[in-house]
Amino acid sequence: TREAYMMIGAGSVIMHSSIYWTRLCEQAQKFAPLLTPMRLAHPPVLGVALIGLHREQGPNYDQAAAKLLATYKEIMK
Repeated sequence: TREAYMMIGAGSVIMHSSIYWTRLCEQAQKFAPLLTPMRLAHPPVLGVALIGLHREQGPNYDQAAAKLLATYKEIMK
């Protein structure tokens, strides 16, 4: 109750239901008032893919990561 933590929200229900997320944050802050709720901007698998690209692409990482993110945004339209 006296420490500040970030509460990271992930998963389809949290990402697609603002009502659920709001209610969850309200309930969590009752027992952890210093909590900072945050929903992920992208699905966790995208982060895993970026880590893999970083390890394999070396100096071409920035270009490969930009292509991956652009492709993801295009697919999600």
